[in-house]
Amino acid sequence: MLSQGDHGRDLYAFQATLNGDLPYKDYWWVYGPLMPFYYAGVIAFLGTTIQSILLGKLILLLANGILLFICLSFYASPIFCLIASSWFFLFSRDFFFTYNHIGGVTCLFGVILCLILYIKHQNLKHLYYALLVCLLLCLIKINFGICAVISVCFAAILIDNQYKQKLPISKKVFFSVALLGLPGIVLLINYILLNQLPLYAIRQCLPYLNADHPHTANMFSSLGRLNNYIVKINSQSWQDVLFFAIGLFSSLHLILLNIKKKIAYPLRKKILLTLTILIFIGVLNLHEFLASGVFYRSFWSRPAWLLFIFIIISFSLKNLPRIIRFIFYSALILTIFLQWVDQHYYLKQVKNPSQYLFLDRAKIYVGNDPTWIQTVFYSSSFLKQHLKEDETFLALPYDPLYYFLTNKQSPTRQLIFFDHINIPKQQEEKIINHLQTNKTNYILISSRYYSEETGLGHFGETYCPLLGNYVKENFVVIAEFGDWTNPPGWGWNHGTRILMHKSLLQKPSSVQ
Repeated sequence: MLSQGDHGRDLYAFQATLNGDLPYKDYWWVYGPLMPFYYAGVIAFLGTTIQSILLGKLILLLANGILLFICLSFYASPIFCLIASSWFFLFSRDFFFTYNHIGGVTCLFGVILCLILYIKHQNLKHLYYALLVCLLLCLIKINFGICAVISVCFAAILIDNQYKQKLPISKKVFFSVALLGLPGIVLLINYILLNQLPLYAIRQCLPYLNADHPHTANMFSSLGRLNNYIVKINSQSWQDVLFFAIGLFSSLHLILLNIKKKIAYPLRKKILLTLTILIFIGVLNLHEFLASGVFYRSFWSRPAWLLFIFIIISFSLKNLPRIIRFIFYSALILTIFLQWVDQHYYLKQVKNPSQYLFLDRAKIYVGNDPTWIQTVFYSSSFLKQHLKEDETFLALPYDPLYYFLTNKQSPTRQLIFFDHINIPKQQEEKIINHLQTNKTNYILISSRYYSEETGLGHFGETYCPLLGNYVKENFVVIAEFGDWTNPPGWGWNHGTRILMHKSLLQKPSSVQ
């Protein structure tokens, strides 16, 4: 599924970074500054297409599965690790709306691996490796990077206490680096990128205040939603029910084994340490979901919970009779195989001409409805036909996908115009000045300019009145595509209008 807004933002950012622009400073960017450089490297090597971006994401997804395999290998047999990784690839829910977060998930698995290694060896170097990965995570999603640093410090204290380690000077240095040095480096990097921006632009790029969010919720209502989501997720299909049943059985069985002390003490301590740390990380990484109630934000805790449940299942299976182990393994392998077959046939069905986005920078099959695909194709083709090589356009209110598909640079650093972005009057004046300076004669405006969705609003009325008035007074509609009847959506019911500056109407040859 492709969206003209969120995915378009990512694609434009990667292209702009390849061209030498910097996140925040030269274009609006709402995450850490690292991933635009990663994907810029990918498209520099593979070509500037959505295909290249998807391959870059797939590489990180593969890295996630490998890291999951390695983490589990300290507790389970290779065949079980392979089953767990396969299950992750086929069933794990993804951050569908951005190409950024997959890098953060990779870092989370990396941090967990370093902590598992520290449990095994109690070697300080593994904690420093964890901090290095935490730094990368801070540069992908700063709040989860800070949570990872807190988790590493918590794990170090817990493990040292269990193994009765003293607090030597070297460990004090480590905590100083973790709690002072690493945040200092992150602040310095962000200062370099943000220091020339006004406060309103910084808040738009780092929306950590409730007033900057379209969705807010209290913790208790979010917990209620989480409970509903868990019930729903574990009952959506027979595969989910099976996995939940195996996980529940394994948890009860492991508790019974622990009560009866049938697991050797050193191994039991190692398991309990690992599970405690995973619980801590899983709960801490729910903070964004608890503050907003938005379901996909709970995905940040999934790496910890997945490892948690797979470790429990693996130890439970180890202490079952061989025939029962065989039945469990067979059930898991059969479920994975059937899911793979289902996905294979599903992909064969959707890979048809009506789902193909045939543009030079796309050439991919998408899950959007054919009307959305046609709208994007015709709108992009129209712009490419009418814009001169050195000419660009403004995409409103949040449609940067068209910048990427037409290989054009935004005339202003701002890529999004909605109620919750809180664009002040002085910013509107700057944007209008940029449009006039760059002699922007064309505007693409999508049907989302007038939306009842929370936080979006009505362009020119509830937000950006100056810019709305400027567009109304100086531009006229010359083309219309797509759906202007149904309520506009994130990647559906998409309609576009192309507007041209009125001054060009005096030149009939400019429009064919």
